Amino acid sequence: MTEVIGNNDRLSGRCESYRIGSHRHVLRATAVRKVKQGKVSGAHVVTVNGQGNVPDNSEGYKKDNANRDM
Repeated sequence: MTEVIGNNDRLSGRCESYRIGSHRHVLRATAVRKVKQGKVSGAHVVTVNGQGNVPDNSEGYKKDNANRDM
């Protein structure tokens, strides 16, 4: 399973980019496209206010969330 971590680029906490596996800066639109194509396992796409977001498939604890603190 590929690890997906949000970079928390904005003050609101919204992720405009993600770290996916060994790639340190993947733009949100690119991440959404890769997940929809099935190239990233362990994540899914959620649409909020018309824009896709990529949370990982959490196992139920905070450390495993995409927006966790490093």
